Order: sequence, then C-alpha cells, then structure tokens
Amino acid sequence: MTIPKNLKPLIRKNLQINGTILGLFIGVCIIMGHPLLILSALLGSVSSYILFYQLISAQVHILATQKKNAFFPAYLFRLMLCAIPIGVALKFSAYLNLWVVLVFLFSFQLIHIVMELIISFYHYRKRMNRGRNR
Repeated sequence: MTIPKNLKPLIRKNLQINGTILGLFIGVCIIMGHPLLILSALLGSVSSYILFYQLISAQVHILATQKKNAFFPAYLFRLMLCAIPIGVALKFSAYLNLWVVLVFLFSFQLIHIVMELIISFYHYRKRMNRGRNR
C-alpha cells in the first residue's frame, strides 16, 4: 500500500525536523567528546523512523481496506520493532546509552504530535477569527 500524497509532505517535514535535532545532538556530542551517545542517537532515530513509517502504513492500510481486525497484528509488529533497539541497547550497554536510545526512539512520534497540535491550533485560530469578522 502506498502512502497518500497528502501525507508525504508531513513525513518529509517530520524527517527534516528530526534530522535537524539529530544533527545538533551529534554536533554537541562531538564537541563534548561523547561518541557513544552518537551511536545511541543514530540507533534510536533510525528505529523511530521505521516505527513511524510502519505506523502510517498500517493506518493507511486499515483505512483503505476498512478491516479493523488488521490493527492488532500491526500493533504487535510495532511493539516488536520497538523492542529491537531497546534489546540491542541493553545487550551492548557498554557501547550504547539506553536513555538516549529511548529519547530518540520516540522522537518521530513526539514531533508528529507537536506538529498536529500546531496545525490544529492554527485552524482553530483561523475559525475564531472568521467568527469575529461576521
């Protein structure tokens, strides 16, 4: 199932914001001399993008096919995908920082929620301004 055209700019904007945050974090880690945090951030960000893309693909599939029973397998698959970087961070705790992996693991979802809140607030404000002008 392909992603609809109206969602692609949202994904691209989310990727730009997350890439900027990751770049700033990597820059600070290089300046401070913490290369292990860079690996943790990269693991969390890549996993977060995969989780986010899978979430959007699953929602598009559920809405297109109208099969509500497809939600649970997609949810379990997303949980398994989420457990992989956490397990890797726990297994290689000498090389990866679990807290950094967790922060970056949910970065795409958090940025998406903030973007949706800003868009909704903008539309709400626009509606309220139209109501005053009448």
